[in-house]
Amino acid sequence: MQVLPTPADYPGLSLILTIIEANSRDPALGTKVITAILVMLMQIACQSEGDEEVAAWLGTERLNREIKLSLVEYDPVRVRLNSPVPLLLENRSKEQFVFGLDFSARLFVYSESNEEWHEIENGSHYPSVGWPIILAPSGEKPSDSTYMSVLPRAEPSPDFTLLRIVVVGREWIPRQWEPRAGESVGAYIDLELNH
Repeated sequence: MQVLPTPADYPGLSLILTIIEANSRDPALGTKVITAILVMLMQIACQSEGDEEVAAWLGTERLNREIKLSLVEYDPVRVRLNSPVPLLLENRSKEQFVFGLDFSARLFVYSESNEEWHEIENGSHYPSVGWPIILAPSGEKPSDSTYMSVLPRAEPSPDFTLLRIVVVGREWIPRQWEPRAGESVGAYIDLELNH
């Protein structure tokens, strides 16, 4: 006698059966469930080869997941070497994160000719003393995000096609007497350079 697999044997099958059942009872709910799953799959698919490369370099799997780095206003003309690049750093999780005053920002340019990333100077001046920057959990406005900027310093070259901006922080674990920093988290953004 052949034993047929049950949904418990295959978690994916269980999920598919749940969606089909939800859709048959309430098509609007089924559509919402399918949409949520598609969004989740798109986010997973957006973890590109570049994400894996940067994550390995930073020594953290927590890259572009809990925190997001984006341009304040997208204006491709503004992304140039030796010009400030205004950025928004947002916490998208329920945890707190702590950053140094310089956000541990590192800048790289991509060279088309040798297909390599080269680190360049960040000419931005950050305060040398003060409290670290703590991003509150998502939804705790306004302290769940902060503005920052970088100033990519390098000799302009048509060979440089992309600017990569990387920031690194740590999970902030508040304790009554002695808060401490936990695992590293990071975010990066690749921007096309305008010459």
